[in-house]
Amino acid sequence: MSSENKSESQLADWLDNTQRESWQLELVFSGFVIFLLIAGLKPYQSLNQDIEILAAKYQYVDHLQFAYHFFRAAYYLLLGSIIVHVFLRGLWISTIGLRSVSGDIEWSALKIAPKFKSQLNKQIGSFDKYIISIEQYCSITFSFAFLLLFSILAMVVFMISMSLLSLGLKSLSSIALLQSVNGNQINDIVIPIILILGLIYLIDFVSLGFVKRQRWLSPIYYPIYRVFGFITLAKFYRPIYYNLIDNKLGKKLVPTILPVCLVTITLMSLKHYEYSYISYFPRENPQQWYLYNSYEDEDVNSSQYFYPSINSKVISDNHIRLFVPYLPYTHDRTIEHLCPELEPGYFKGFKLRGAFSAGQIRNWNSNAEDLLDCMDQLWQVSIDDSIYQDVNFRFYEHPKRDQYGLLSIIPIHHLDHNEHFIKIDKYRVDSDTMRWYEGRHLWFYKE
Repeated sequence: MSSENKSESQLADWLDNTQRESWQLELVFSGFVIFLLIAGLKPYQSLNQDIEILAAKYQYVDHLQFAYHFFRAAYYLLLGSIIVHVFLRGLWISTIGLRSVSGDIEWSALKIAPKFKSQLNKQIGSFDKYIISIEQYCSITFSFAFLLLFSILAMVVFMISMSLLSLGLKSLSSIALLQSVNGNQINDIVIPIILILGLIYLIDFVSLGFVKRQRWLSPIYYPIYRVFGFITLAKFYRPIYYNLIDNKLGKKLVPTILPVCLVTITLMSLKHYEYSYISYFPRENPQQWYLYNSYEDEDVNSSQYFYPSINSKVISDNHIRLFVPYLPYTHDRTIEHLCPELEPGYFKGFKLRGAFSAGQIRNWNSNAEDLLDCMDQLWQVSIDDSIYQDVNFRFYEHPKRDQYGLLSIIPIHHLDHNEHFIKIDKYRVDSDTMRWYEGRHLWFYKE
């Protein structure tokens, strides 16, 4: 026997032995993964708040919210699949233990009527075949769980790639050499074509290679297959995919990937409402609500990041502290429209500071007073329908909200001891037109 054949024989023997003993590794790994996934479930759910804050800070980061929900679906699917696998593997172990004690099913010992005996024998058959079928379900379920995970990751990577491509095409006109190019028009043509090609790739995937079986399409589809395989990181899941679809059971499971993903995402979006006689939504009827995300003595939450806040619902002194947040994604365009000659305090974008330094951060030509005067124009403050003209805002880094904005200490000694409200209207650019947007009522009681 040649050394090459001997090596292949040893590898085959090792794989056969590992295959027979793999159930032990499966149980150890599954138990460990279930523990980690359950432990990380609550922290991962709270991650959505951080993503919402990032989306308010940076433009185009809102695509992360899309990715988050798909990753969340992958999280639940992986956890559910592995729990099913552990259940099946436990059932398999119990049948092995039962077989060691009782052997196969002795139908003659049961003394049942021939009609029932014939039907049960046909339906159940050999106990050994039952054990083998459970073993097959266990192994395929374990592999199918990871194929589900990779499939969702592939969809996320594809959609993020499309978002980045769309952003790049829209930015073409900002490049000096391509200023005559209309990036938006190119984007409107290219992105739909790629989405249609991606849909064809998805159909081929869930149909177990229907498009690849059409010989007349192969010269056209082959480059599409290669490109989309690269974009969706197919090299990680294709071996599992093709090994599954050449198995009778696996061939039935693979087409269910898309429906399973859609059902999971739908179930994640399902909410039950039971409070019939509460005003529909605080934002629609703010005058009837104490809005919890408007008071700084309440717990900090992600929604508080987007709105002005005051120190408390009950004011025990003659001053009220008003904080209005600076949201770059929302405010920068308005500031640029309102004050086109204004020098920014910082240069936006990625910079290097550490072992390597590159990029200028601070703008030495900027004037703090000019910055404050311009930002001051974004807000109009009123208390009980009386507009306050002299609201002295100052830049402020809010320690509790971990956020930059403007802070003003407003005297309220002239107000009587009763309920009042403060309202902060916003000046925003809308389709290149500046207009005022009415703010929410922040109710407070002067003690």
